[in-house]
Amino acid sequence: MANMRWLSTRIWREPYVQTMDSLKKELFVYLHLNSEITYYGVLVYNSELIAQETGIPNDSIKQMIQDFEDDGQVIVRDNRICVRGFLKRTRSEDSSVSPQTQAAFRRDRFFLNQDIVEVVEGEIQEAESEMKPSTERRGRRR
Repeated sequence: MANMRWLSTRIWREPYVQTMDSLKKELFVYLHLNSEITYYGVLVYNSELIAQETGIPNDSIKQMIQDFEDDGQVIVRDNRICVRGFLKRTRSEDSSVSPQTQAAFRRDRFFLNQDIVEVVEGEIQEAESEMKPSTERRGRRR
């Protein structure tokens, strides 16, 4: 787990985030920046710990996590939360997925639910494919 994490300020422009009330925004940001989340966006679901760290009531956390899942923003499987879009929100637009992130995922993937593995694999592939066009554009300027 990282001691420091970067979160894109573009998060505030996401239509989904703009529809949230302040408590949901706090929890959504917490899911990206808490000390227990992996480099690839998965954490053990412990609503009591989340309540302790955020001050949000436990019942509210459970309801908001369910709302996030219903809205396709997270996947909850086997007591783990996978934050969709995590890699996009926690790296700069012009950076690829770090080797450290990829190594951590390769190491952990065998312990994760297959639904979570598929989401993370898709996000890594998406991030890597987003890098190719900018590299190609740079090459065309010559």
